[in-house]
Amino acid sequence: MNKGLSHSNFNIYKLIVENSSHGIVLMDDNSKFIDANPVACKILGYPKGELLKMEMEEIIPLNNIEVGVKSWQEILNKGTQKGECRFLRKNGNNIIIEYVAIANIMPGLHLFSINDITERKKVEDKLKEALTIINKSHSVAFTWKNAEGWPVEFVSENVEKLFGYNVEDFTFGKVSFSGCIHPDDLKRVANEVEKYSNEKGIIEFIHDPYRIITKDGAIKFVSDWTFIVRNLEGNITHYKGIVEDITERKKAEDRLKSTNKQLEDIIEFLPDATFIIDNDKKIIAWNRAMEQMTGIPKIEILGKDRSYGAVPFYGRQRPYLIDLIFKPDSDISSKYDFVKRKGKALYVEVFTPAIYNGKGAYMWAIASPLFDAEGNVIGAIESIRDINEFKTTEKALRESEEKYRTLFEDSKNPIWTTSQEGIILDANQAAAELLGYTKDELIGIDVNYLYVDPNHRRIFQAEIEEKGFVKNFQSQWKTKDGRQLDLLFDFTLWKGSDGNIIGYRGIAEDVTLINRSQKQLGENLEYFAHLVDHIRNPLTIICGFAQVEIENEKTKNRFLKQIARIEEIIKQLDQGWMDTEDTRRFMKRYM
Repeated sequence: MNKGLSHSNFNIYKLIVENSSHGIVLMDDNSKFIDANPVACKILGYPKGELLKMEMEEIIPLNNIEVGVKSWQEILNKGTQKGECRFLRKNGNNIIIEYVAIANIMPGLHLFSINDITERKKVEDKLKEALTIINKSHSVAFTWKNAEGWPVEFVSENVEKLFGYNVEDFTFGKVSFSGCIHPDDLKRVANEVEKYSNEKGIIEFIHDPYRIITKDGAIKFVSDWTFIVRNLEGNITHYKGIVEDITERKKAEDRLKSTNKQLEDIIEFLPDATFIIDNDKKIIAWNRAMEQMTGIPKIEILGKDRSYGAVPFYGRQRPYLIDLIFKPDSDISSKYDFVKRKGKALYVEVFTPAIYNGKGAYMWAIASPLFDAEGNVIGAIESIRDINEFKTTEKALRESEEKYRTLFEDSKNPIWTTSQEGIILDANQAAAELLGYTKDELIGIDVNYLYVDPNHRRIFQAEIEEKGFVKNFQSQWKTKDGRQLDLLFDFTLWKGSDGNIIGYRGIAEDVTLINRSQKQLGENLEYFAHLVDHIRNPLTIICGFAQVEIENEKTKNRFLKQIARIEEIIKQLDQGWMDTEDTRRFMKRYM
């Protein structure tokens, strides 16, 4: 190469090339490396001796060979060219080279000035990607001058979607940024810029959301993150920032605030005493019913540890139901009279001795964790209800039921309850003994199978459902061993709280013996009547015969005297028959 240069010129060339901050290479017409300075060798990753034995095509990636050859021909044809190309370093890494080529600086020699711009290209690509993301988002990137009205030097292409103005409207000064801020918010925004700009050490800040007015007059809410740019003297020259459309978010937040206010009002006016704790176990809600129950106003309790909520109930700080919702049931059951877990919620009953100035009362409570939209626990809520009156009523009802059950079980009269379909649901011992079953056998039996005449069941059901009761309803039932009993029913309709028929319940009386006695009595009466007639008629004939045929007066008198005695017996039989008939009528009527 130094054949075409004088010794002094060659030395100058070498001095310049060897100390250049750029990579310098010389290549011949066949794209063979003729010379390379240290920077070029470092960029390409080859020692100089090894590089000078290579041609350009050897360090071009295979998929770029065609482009490389084409660029080489353009350089030779045009004489000069700037561009970018990809090379393969010795270690196999792809690098991007920025080059300036001058063909034929000497005949057959071509000079290249090269720089490795791989990292710069990565940064540029990331910036392009960021701008692409910004341009597709609701966020607009700005650079403002630190001057009146905040003139815009740069703005991302998507600005028109948010402001209605295009890039040129801002960068050519047709509209100022301050001119887009709502007049009612402009002073506050300016004060925030001044405040943060004057604070020592502040390099960035976030504005409170403010309103802008778009080109078509629409009002939108935006958030604004701003970065302060200073020169070497520390003076602010520019502000860079991201302005994001938060109109829909602001509407959603307003709706959420409105919803939260409604929820707060609902909690406040719930009839059950209710309080809420946050994740720090601090009381953040204490409703009106809670104030009335405990006598503690919310202003005194809000913000305090949840254990203070136990004091008005137990007279001391202690673990509370709201603390126990995530603990095993074994830890809970020892502290409460009744415990039931349903999902994450916990229901309990407990006597609280300190409530109502030490009078104490039974309380029912439910506690449940509160979750955010992602399912994370953010606190817990507990509602408490005074059930003292209910517990008193429950105790009285239990005692009443015990008395009823005692009367039911100890009654000598058969008593039972059936469903509407006729299944015996409950029965006392007297009923079981009457029908020849054990109690366990009797309960569950279908009464339709106990009727001698099943039609009587339909008659019974129609009458009781029409009138609501039956009285002295008589029917024949079969016992377990097949005997037939005459039973008299006094039953009432049994309805639920919704008015629907559940079944029938009442008392039965065994009148089998009475019915048989009445029947026997009737048969006896008929027999007495027949017997009297059979005695009276012959006796009349005998009496007439005695008066006419017997002449011996003494014999006659004796005979008539016996007849008189027989007539007296007949009169007594007549009277007995009438008395028996009266008895039969009475029994038939009242028994």
